[in-house]
Amino acid sequence: MTGSGESFVIKPLQPIAGRPHMPEGYGVPRTDEGVLAWNDVQAKFAAVKVYWIGTTWPDGRPHAIPIWGAFIDDHFFCEGGPDTRWGRNITANPVMNAHAEIGELCVMIDGAVTRVQSLEPTLFERVADAYAAKYPYRPETSAGMCVLRPRVAFAWDQFPGSATRWQFAPA
Repeated sequence: MTGSGESFVIKPLQPIAGRPHMPEGYGVPRTDEGVLAWNDVQAKFAAVKVYWIGTTWPDGRPHAIPIWGAFIDDHFFCEGGPDTRWGRNITANPVMNAHAEIGELCVMIDGAVTRVQSLEPTLFERVADAYAAKYPYRPETSAGMCVLRPRVAFAWDQFPGSATRWQFAPA
């Protein structure tokens, strides 16, 4: 959470592509030939209308819901009150995953989530514009918005040949 009066700012990340760690029998290639380009995956993920997010109950049970969101500069933005089930979950354990199936392309992003008091104004305008372009809704404020900063992402469109894992530098 950001401090009072402090605007949350992000910087685009530079993920490193490779292969997911899977047992030999899955058929995932051992070389990086055929990995997906992050820019292509990023653009398709940004265009998604309904994302699924996963959080964890305080007792360890999983919780998944569909939600609207925006994916900008490698960060996922979504709204939801702190009193919702998933809001209470991230208060207790501030991690989340966001995922989507886009035709043949499956994308999963895991990382730390922060509920912000405000986004830097230019960033908030970009987030609000992304919402307005996809939904009959435009956020009026960034207060309470959640920001997922990726730690790792996975995607494929032709499993197992294109199975790709991206690692993001620590914050």
